[in-house]
Amino acid sequence: MSSLRNFILLAVCILAISVASGAEPVPTQGLLLWLDADEPASLSVDGQGNVQAWKCKANPKNELTVNGNGRIHRIENAVAGNDAIEFDGNASLRQSALKNELGNLSIFVVSRRQSGGDDIADNIADDGDTWQRLVSSTPGPGIPDTDAPGFFVVSQVGKKGKSVAYKTQVSEAFPQQASAQTLSIAGSAAHGAQRFQGQICEVLIYDRHFQDEASIHAIRSYLAKKWNAQLTAYQNGWTRTGDLPNPPVRISDTLPLSDQNDLGGWVPVASVSDEFDGSQLNQDKWMPRSPYWLGRPPAFFHESNVKVSDGQLHLTFRKGEVPEMADKEEYHTYTSAYVRSKQAIKYGYYEVRAKPMSSAASSSFWLSGRENKFWTEIDVFEIGAGAKGFERKYNMHVHVFETPKEKRHWDQGAVWLSPWDLDSDYHVYGLQWDQHKIIWFVDGVPVARMENTDWHNSLNVIVDTESMFNWFGQIDDADLPSTYSIDYIRGWQRKSPAPEDSLDEFLTSLTDQTEDTPSVLGQQRDWTDITGRHTITATAIAIQQGWVKLKLSNGTMKDVPIDRLSKDDQQLLKRSPSKE
Repeated sequence: MSSLRNFILLAVCILAISVASGAEPVPTQGLLLWLDADEPASLSVDGQGNVQAWKCKANPKNELTVNGNGRIHRIENAVAGNDAIEFDGNASLRQSALKNELGNLSIFVVSRRQSGGDDIADNIADDGDTWQRLVSSTPGPGIPDTDAPGFFVVSQVGKKGKSVAYKTQVSEAFPQQASAQTLSIAGSAAHGAQRFQGQICEVLIYDRHFQDEASIHAIRSYLAKKWNAQLTAYQNGWTRTGDLPNPPVRISDTLPLSDQNDLGGWVPVASVSDEFDGSQLNQDKWMPRSPYWLGRPPAFFHESNVKVSDGQLHLTFRKGEVPEMADKEEYHTYTSAYVRSKQAIKYGYYEVRAKPMSSAASSSFWLSGRENKFWTEIDVFEIGAGAKGFERKYNMHVHVFETPKEKRHWDQGAVWLSPWDLDSDYHVYGLQWDQHKIIWFVDGVPVARMENTDWHNSLNVIVDTESMFNWFGQIDDADLPSTYSIDYIRGWQRKSPAPEDSLDEFLTSLTDQTEDTPSVLGQQRDWTDITGRHTITATAIAIQQGWVKLKLSNGTMKDVPIDRLSKDDQQLLKRSPSKE
């Protein structure tokens, strides 16, 4: 039986064969721009090593030239024994008319930033522009790259967009219907500012999206190996491409949509669950304000924007000011909304049914908290459904602000491209978080997975709306007021610790779930326990609450915990459609 795992392994094998045979080590179909700092022939360099132009490896007619008065120079053997291009933060590279038509793009950039000492990770580079661009594009002069069809890829940043030092990494972006009319490397294509200070090693831009995860893994593997680049937990994990196959049907409101057979053995957590059936917010469970934060400037969190009505929680973003903002200079013009659980929780499954607002203000569902020198955050989603170019982007992030070993802020993110506009209707969004892994769900179907490396402290459940002008762009006041509506928030925890499964096992289970699987109920078969030593012949009669009811050949009924069965039997029950 084929699986995504097999495709990925095949891609890696093809990659190795291609390198050995002299063929290109990355997919070339749709390769619009390929800049490789370790290809001397692609660089025009003067006698002092200053770069004058950088030509595309795939098509030398595509050439970027210097924009600005700073220095761009080639450094030999700079990164993993390969040459790199260093930018001083005062100049960038630019090309016009790379591609005139709008279309989907896939972008990969290898970069790093050093600052002082030998240990890059411990050094902060607070100088230079904020939100420094690795790649930027606009459809014309003066048009911000934050507005579609423009796009941008930023270097790793710290608080308030400040530049930070980081080791060699691969950055990615997959904009939809984007423009590559005016393209800039290491600076904003709109105004020449937000210039990157650091080293860029390689850039790959495709004029298409990939239909299979295997091609993306092949590109990541090539870049990581060549440049000794760090891949994030997301990049070592998995993100869905394409539609949602076979979304599950809701049978019970007492279980996560993704696990209606209760293979996880879930117990509801009342303190972070609410159907919002009353006429006001239940302040025994929720706070209508943040105890630590006034909002993302310029929008100010205000309780008047939090309403419960018609069986839903409504969070509104509006134009206008309130008296509490008068002495706070950075807050003006807009107010927003924030709701936070009073109880912090550790691990579990958390789900909302919600409809994001139709403006460029964010609609967000996230978990955050501080505990025992740990300060971390998991963003189930941050959606800018009314922002141009973000209508279908389901944005997922994780943040680490502080741990006993980390004193700097870093984050990782992934994007699933939805087949529908995210503000068009209500959908179910979930997060499974345990000591081994973090999995994101839409309508009960996994859309991303990563290993849990740092998120082991208790977190509060939060829903809010913010002004994210540096990301979603400026809000159109004509779209205001806009409201993010939440039908329910539900939380569960497991009766026993989550089992550990590998990424390969997870990918195999996904492939199995896309196949048409008849119900196992009513069929007589052999069932094996988790040790593999005991087998019985029986017919499955019912699946409920983590148990399967088996009818033995002598007519005896036996209730068996699903987690006591073999992994194959557990997967069969998980895939099996349930019957009343």
